[in-house]
Amino acid sequence: MTAMAEDTLLMSTREHALEAENAALRHLQATLEIAQAHYESLYALAPAAYCTICPQGAIVQANRAASALLAVTPHALIGQAVTQFIADADLDKFEQYRQQVIDSGQAQSCDLHMVDADRRQFRALLQSSVTHGADGALQVRILLCDITAARPHDEPNAPNAPNAPDTPDAAADGQPTRRADLAESQLRAKISHDLRQPLSALGIYATVLKNHVAPAGQPLLAQIQLCLASLSELLAEQR
Repeated sequence: MTAMAEDTLLMSTREHALEAENAALRHLQATLEIAQAHYESLYALAPAAYCTICPQGAIVQANRAASALLAVTPHALIGQAVTQFIADADLDKFEQYRQQVIDSGQAQSCDLHMVDADRRQFRALLQSSVTHGADGALQVRILLCDITAARPHDEPNAPNAPNAPDTPDAAADGQPTRRADLAESQLRAKISHDLRQPLSALGIYATVLKNHVAPAGQPLLAQIQLCLASLSELLAEQR
């Protein structure tokens, strides 16, 4: 075989290898797009209220449950400052909490008073964690839970509120606090249960993809699996 023929064969072999690798990458991209669309659908239709904010506090994403809770359409929520929905008395508390989440990079919870678009006030439990947008920019995802029913004694003008008249059986034996803690625990367990199944399915998809992804795509797949593992650990903490 002449040197020219050998070069031609080598180039042909490399060309076929590149075509196979590109085909695998296109397949991976298509699979990831499907998984992303599935995830976004789960986010949008999740029974729990979620919103995502940028570090400055503007809402960049919100699902239907958050829209219903805040009495604003999902589209209209985009771009609004999340502080518009925090009661004035708890603004400083929220700003400190938001900065702690960003600085630590760890999931944290906080309960405070919020208001919807009609200025109806309610007690909310916030569970926040750091995430990243499609462009890699840092974001904070917030789970919003209305716990007013679980803590009626904390609300203004409630029978056992701080400024309300004393009653003979106020907070007898700590029962209101225990009921509130139980309700909060049950709410977290329900949210964890609702999210665990689709998260498990995504983990299975990622495992299957590992055997079909070219070496060039393995680092990206590893990052996806790492993110899934982090989310699983976060849900495990809420049990």
